[in-house]
Amino acid sequence: MKKLVFGALFLSMIYSCSNNSNSPETNGADTTAAAAPLDKQIIGEWRNTSLKVKINTRLNTDSTGYIDVDESNWERVLKTKPMKTVFSADGTYKLADGSIADSTVSVSSGSWYVLNDTIFMNQKQPDAIFFQYHLSVKDNMATLDGLVDWEGDGKVDDEYNGTLKK
Repeated sequence: MKKLVFGALFLSMIYSCSNNSNSPETNGADTTAAAAPLDKQIIGEWRNTSLKVKINTRLNTDSTGYIDVDESNWERVLKTKPMKTVFSADGTYKLADGSIADSTVSVSSGSWYVLNDTIFMNQKQPDAIFFQYHLSVKDNMATLDGLVDWEGDGKVDDEYNGTLKK
């Protein structure tokens, strides 16, 4: 079964490469550079600048929780330094966040790929977790929107919105 899933993912990655026919027409003169595909734009080091999470069914109750942080209150609210993520051209990534109390750094890593406007992240370390986010990139700012299991209750029902700066 795993071979079938990985085979389907591999085929979808191959067929996702296509020419973008939405480039602007300028009467024969190219006055603007065409935007690079998302899978090229995302390569590099990114730092989180804001994070919003709506935690649905918080801790398996009918209550809802909210997290809303930006650069001004990140460390105070989350008790960590803003996350840094490096997306490498070979399809791997590393995400690190650091303690504000000491030099401890937590590192997650795995593989990633982009299909249309969605980034798929297969975290392998420290735990195996699969994420998918709607991705947009403009002016060295990226936005990730998707559902996650923020509080670890086993339900991927928490609404995540993160902004990152290159």
